[in-house]
Amino acid sequence: MQNGFDFRKIPMGAFRPSHKKYHGHVVGGSIIGSIIGTAISTAINETVESYAGTVERARTEEQERARIRSEYNKKMANLPANCPNCGAPTCGKMYCEYCESKLV
Repeated sequence: MQNGFDFRKIPMGAFRPSHKKYHGHVVGGSIIGSIIGTAISTAINETVESYAGTVERARTEEQERARIRSEYNKKMANLPANCPNCGAPTCGKMYCEYCESKLV
């Protein structure tokens, strides 16, 4: 007995699902499922490729920023203590505060 219905009371040949209808439903469902699966797979692949490209660009940009920081730090380490033009103290800046000449 299932859900209050007793299948034993139905005569043997009375309850048979159509095989064509059932088979057609399964085939149609698998085609639609295949199309949906392909679309989802394509979208996921595009998203992964886009993310990988973004990560690669970010890594390249970070390497460039690190190179620029390194060059800047080297220049700052080699600054003279006094401005070569006016003799004023440099105060760790790339330009003289008094005569505004570039020190590097």
